[in-house]
Amino acid sequence: MELNFSELGLERFLTQAYSQALVEGELPLPDGRKGAAVLGAEGSVTVTDTALSEGSITVEGRLRVELLCDDGEGVFAAASSAAFRHSFPVKEAAPGLRAETSVSLVSLTVEAEEVPKLSAVLDVTCLLTDAAPLRVLESCRGTQALECRRQRFVTAVPAKLGEETLGVREKINAPGVERVIRAGGVCEMRSLRLGGDMALVEGMLAVNALCADGEGRLMQLQHHIPVSFELAAETKGRAEESCSASAEVVSVSLSPVDGEAGLLSVQAEVTVTLTAAENAAFDVPLAAYVPGADLEAQKEEAVFLLRGMPVKLRFGATETLQVPEGMPPCARVVSCTARPLITAAAAEDGCLRAEGLLFTRVLAETDGGTLFSFAEDIPFRAECAVDPSMQGAGTAVSHAAVSASGVGRSISLSYTLLLTAAPYALSETAVVTGLTECAAPFGEKGIVLYFAGEGEKLFDVGCRFRVPQSRLTALNPDAKETLSEGERLVLLL
Repeated sequence: MELNFSELGLERFLTQAYSQALVEGELPLPDGRKGAAVLGAEGSVTVTDTALSEGSITVEGRLRVELLCDDGEGVFAAASSAAFRHSFPVKEAAPGLRAETSVSLVSLTVEAEEVPKLSAVLDVTCLLTDAAPLRVLESCRGTQALECRRQRFVTAVPAKLGEETLGVREKINAPGVERVIRAGGVCEMRSLRLGGDMALVEGMLAVNALCADGEGRLMQLQHHIPVSFELAAETKGRAEESCSASAEVVSVSLSPVDGEAGLLSVQAEVTVTLTAAENAAFDVPLAAYVPGADLEAQKEEAVFLLRGMPVKLRFGATETLQVPEGMPPCARVVSCTARPLITAAAAEDGCLRAEGLLFTRVLAETDGGTLFSFAEDIPFRAECAVDPSMQGAGTAVSHAAVSASGVGRSISLSYTLLLTAAPYALSETAVVTGLTECAAPFGEKGIVLYFAGEGEKLFDVGCRFRVPQSRLTALNPDAKETLSEGERLVLLL
């Protein structure tokens, strides 16, 4: 008898590991400035590498921090970055495995000293899987054909089709603006068209800048710029509905246009990524036997990671913030920044529920022109439909727009967030990887009356007595695959 095997390309879940990292250091100010008051601090994290060793995971990246400061001579922005390296024990970790790592900025504190000091806490999440093909029993050659019970598993297989960093050049109206202190942006892709080996994606670039007029009066500038990008992509044979585009703003700069009052030149770099997700089906052998042969199935336990189709959700809300006690009333809101963080996400009964916090900071001005700032953490919740079989999701969130206005002690804040989620399900399964010799299941030959046990299937009976399925169904034409408890079957051994 010759056994034939195949390689199963289903990803196997090992663990999801969590850890926290502390990043500390000094943030030198430009031009040798010292002793400036810190009005606000914003940060973002980028993962540059994840390394696996026996029993350990090491994550490397950069924390970028942008400060808004006032040294008495004026308000200015200062940007700096710090590299971090964080190792933590994970007993399942080993070289050659696959690690999907995400790092979130949980807290960011800057102490205003001669040289500002940074203290940040990062949440590190790592999904560890084994993507190596699993060798499973496929068939056998001999006097009797292999009887096999299989189950079909479906998973979405992601693929990157193309990625390019592209430029945006635009002029926008900005009456009264003389100086741009800081600028940032978020780009949202909203439509996609495929053609040949190219893709055309269109969306909106939301630019947010803190500016000053000729008298040094601060103001927030928000502008939405329609954008259209064309990038090379491997789109042949792909359906548009299976593809999606995402964008990450690499840099944004604004500057007055020479000789044209009231206009600003916007220059931005945006990395556009085109991905696809298509369902792939895998037939997995769960039980097998050879009729008439004293062989039993060898099995290996596996937990399959079944990925669902990615989902996107755009949502927003309006909140009322209170100026904290001990601070002066607000005469004018100068600007507002926000940083979202997902704190929990789960899928159940076809609904993905995500919860998080929006870390907001409002920069305001008193009647006398004095600047002050305050922060508030706003909880948010979002829901969207997913495949009912999904049990969890990896989520990411960014803000598309945030604005605030008001006077006195009440500030009205509006925000819009973009949520992306990669839902998944875990299936713990015993997979047939081979056959091994065993004792004969039944010594005597002849006609046997068998009464099914609870939850037993016709295949289970055939496997127990090494009887071909064709003979079972011929002798018991009314029997279904799933048997009733106590149901009588006739066997000919």
